[in-house]
Amino acid sequence: MDRYITTETKDSFTVEDMGLLLNITHLYRTYKYNINENNTSPLIGRFNSNKKEFKTIFLPYRIGEKKDVMECLFEDNNILVCDVSRAKKDIRRIMVTFLCAKLYKYFVNIKGNKFSVHLVIDEAHNYLSAQNLDKEDAIAKTCIETFESIIKEGRKFGVFLTMATQRPSDITSTLLSQAHNYVIHKLVNPRDIEIMKNTVPFIDEMSITMLSILSPGQAIFSGTAFNRPNIVQIKLDDSRTKVESATIKLMDNWRRKKKC
Repeated sequence: MDRYITTETKDSFTVEDMGLLLNITHLYRTYKYNINENNTSPLIGRFNSNKKEFKTIFLPYRIGEKKDVMECLFEDNNILVCDVSRAKKDIRRIMVTFLCAKLYKYFVNIKGNKFSVHLVIDEAHNYLSAQNLDKEDAIAKTCIETFESIIKEGRKFGVFLTMATQRPSDITSTLLSQAHNYVIHKLVNPRDIEIMKNTVPFIDEMSITMLSILSPGQAIFSGTAFNRPNIVQIKLDDSRTKVESATIKLMDNWRRKKKC
């Protein structure tokens, strides 16, 4: 068998390089071990179809860099905001699962850890929906299993999980039941309200009745951190913290200016 030697050196390792090595490894194992290509070709196809998405997410790996996951993600910062909203649905699930699983594993393997990490998953129904399990979605199953492990065992390793969602009825029952504290804003869907009634500890009938008539900025705080459910009015300083999630003012948009 002929041997091929290359003298080319690279300073970085990109997604394109990953694709090349994946194809070479695929061919090597196929012919050496007589592997059925029908079992391995779909992996190559999925990688190639998502290559454009990977390029927008991953930076080239610089040869010689030996940073751990915390250094790569946080560098000298204490807060990391990871926006994957522009990626395709499957890519979003893969990235969120991958990052959180890596952080969780990192903290599990640290002995005598004196620090903590707090994972906040916004729009959690996109990743942790029980409906995805019914569709036999392998990616969704891995995602949910990862977060169920974190929420059940993460506290003893200093890993805590916060889920934000507009549809609590979509979240799996395991994740909802393992949450200790709840901040509940206005809910009008009867199924969501019923889920909250059966899940949230210490909540009373009066608080449940209030859920459908809460004003913007109002929320019910309940859980192990509170002696009883509390209705709280949240006030944000728009000059410092501008949240771009308010309902647009339709009348202002529809109103036409009069011609002079």
